Amino acid sequence: MLPINLPPEITNLATLKVLDVSGNPYKERGLPNYISALTGLKILNVSSCELTTLPEELILLPNLQEINVDDKSLTSLPPFDPRVKVIGFTPPKNPTPHV
Repeated sequence: MLPINLPPEITNLATLKVLDVSGNPYKERGLPNYISALTGLKILNVSSCELTTLPEELILLPNLQEINVDDKSLTSLPPFDPRVKVIGFTPPKNPTPHV
């Protein structure tokens, strides 16, 4: 599978309901913050994208119901509305300090 780049023109699809970019290596460039212009988005799948963070702007998606972030690289999440179902996120464990 070839990686998918999300061009700024994707913002023209404001009524898009589902976006699945799973398996695309966004580690180096990250997910673009202009994805928040997809105000109709209900389901976002960014699993296995090697992301370490997600754009804070994702919390601005008023219709987001579910986000799949199943990826061991992700270390934190934006403060999503409690109604958003987050799939696959396991917070990293803090190492026990040596005394």
